[in-house]
Amino acid sequence: MNLLKSSSSFTKKKTFESQSEMMPIAKRNTAAAASMARKISSWQVPAHVNLDGDDEIPCATRRKLGAQFTGEDAIQYNTCGIELGYSFAGSDIIIPDGTDPVADGIDVYVPNTRPGARAPHAWVSEDQSIIDVFYQHGFSLLDFSSPPDEDLHSLWKAEAKSLGVPMKFFCNHQLGNSARQLYETRFVLIRPDMHVLWRSNEPPRNLCQILTVARG
Repeated sequence: MNLLKSSSSFTKKKTFESQSEMMPIAKRNTAAAASMARKISSWQVPAHVNLDGDDEIPCATRRKLGAQFTGEDAIQYNTCGIELGYSFAGSDIIIPDGTDPVADGIDVYVPNTRPGARAPHAWVSEDQSIIDVFYQHGFSLLDFSSPPDEDLHSLWKAEAKSLGVPMKFFCNHQLGNSARQLYETRFVLIRPDMHVLWRSNEPPRNLCQILTVARG
């Protein structure tokens, strides 16, 4: 049975219900939330301390506790790593390229296109993000060749159609120079959930395998 009848089918069946893909992310994010909750629950004001009044001791105590609480609580308002930095590397719906993982942390996000990573934002015009260019198009093959490889596109289109893989192609002139630098390689294949499935500087030798992984 073909699970990929549409890009929405892919997103639901192959991503949201895939324990092998989602469970590591769930554990990572839950551990981060639990760590922040433990810090907050450990805050205590000594019973004998009077925080009221403008005398020197209450003022100094408030300043000390305020600095502690502000410092320890700040990270939960800077969670770009949790929101954008998660990766599906290691999933059976991702084709690895052998590169090393990028930095990861609650408050650390490094835009990258390592397979499994979230496709990063880049401006392609004054008011349009690259995400807007290929969003809601099923699978997206970005070709940063100049000029684009039309023969390869024809081959991919035929293979994608025969396997029932919804796919759209985007060329260098549609994506812009800043995107070319950020996206790192000549070819990048993006899944419907905006995560990188595959990338390479060379035309694929295993086209059927790539599309079969994409198809599920």
